[in-house]
Amino acid sequence: MQIEWRAGDGRPGRKYYTLTEAGVAEHRRQAQAWVQFSAVTTQFIATGTHLQAGRQS
Repeated sequence: MQIEWRAGDGRPGRKYYTLTEAGVAEHRRQAQAWVQFSAVTTQFIATGTHLQAGRQS
């Protein structure tokens, strides 16, 4: 994450945050992990079974 300080016009300054390339890659990785977790959880709630490595058990 990059942080930039900008002075305020007659007000206190502010910090602005920007994701770095590594941060964007990590966000994508975690988003994909969430999608997988969500799918397994939804399947379990709907049917009482869970998916494991592409199999139901």
